[in-house]
Amino acid sequence: MNYPLVSVIIVNYNGKMLLKQCLPSLLETDYPNCEIIVVDNSSSDGSIKFVKENFPTVKVIQLNKNYGYTGAVNSGVKYAKGELLAILNNDITVERTWLKELVKVILEKPNAGSVAPKKLLMGHPQILDGAGGRINILLEGVDRGYLELDRGQYNNIEPIPYPPGAAYLILREIASKCGYLLDPDFFMYFDDPEVGARLHFLGYTTYYVPSSVVYHKRGASGGHLNPKNLFLFRRNQLIYLYKVFGFAIFIKTVPILLLLNAITSFYYAFVNRDGRFMGSLFLPLLQFVARFRSIESRRKQLQPLKKCTTQSYLKKFSGELLLPVKLNSAMLNLLVALMRLVNKYFSYVKLDVPPITSIRVVKNPAKIEIYNI
Repeated sequence: MNYPLVSVIIVNYNGKMLLKQCLPSLLETDYPNCEIIVVDNSSSDGSIKFVKENFPTVKVIQLNKNYGYTGAVNSGVKYAKGELLAILNNDITVERTWLKELVKVILEKPNAGSVAPKKLLMGHPQILDGAGGRINILLEGVDRGYLELDRGQYNNIEPIPYPPGAAYLILREIASKCGYLLDPDFFMYFDDPEVGARLHFLGYTTYYVPSSVVYHKRGASGGHLNPKNLFLFRRNQLIYLYKVFGFAIFIKTVPILLLLNAITSFYYAFVNRDGRFMGSLFLPLLQFVARFRSIESRRKQLQPLKKCTTQSYLKKFSGELLLPVKLNSAMLNLLVALMRLVNKYFSYVKLDVPPITSIRVVKNPAKIEIYNI
């Protein structure tokens, strides 16, 4: 087997306790030709000192401020020497052969641009954290198989729409072609669906590799739902929608997104007793408009590089909506009725995309329910 140099890039922000688990695991990796780079977003918890004192072989890039996840990854790419780049959250630990299995597939599969491992929940290795990314027309980017018991149902190498951002391997040449690996406008969240779409349009395929296994402490690096995170996620959805699919699809889809965002903003504000969630109702759209020149510039930059049609990627979309919370019967019936209206709307505006045909309610592995639309 050929062993090209792999640069493992880990983004850190006040994650010293996570690095205590992540780095020893990576140093046990059974791969003879890799470098490990920690890019620190100006942490204040002693992360840099900890890494330098305890892991002298790990390269450290100390940024002068918090540039977000995308900015930190792009900084790491500038210093990386590998022709392959492994992007990892600091809340990941790995099995010894994780990297060797990913490299094997990305070298063997035709047109492979990125590969993603099987993710298991840290501390619960029988439960899936994810088996590759999937996305639907409501721009819900989630992990396939989230919280399912790992019974081998995702044990085949197969193409997926995008590599989940917590852990994946990607060709360095993607950054060379585009001028960046992750879109700088995103800061953090939703950067991984954009990578998957961009890979597709450039003529590459993303593969899921079940023989590569990592463990994820979900939510430890990015934090849990709060008004700021929700704002960033929704703003980046709008950037993704326009940059990837253009004005015609954007204008057909954005009314539905704004409607659903309004409903969920009221829900989060009510459940959390926090009116700040209402700020995520219109602020994402306002910031999208404020950044439009930059977004339009990157969209135009991508156009001449496209080798596939927009419609070819829309066909990769899923027809399933995932809910990580349990709804009572009345709310569930309302949601089913709303999804039927959404499907009729997209049919009316002639948007040829897989409709939402089912709702998966996932609270824990013992309570996964599927409802047909």
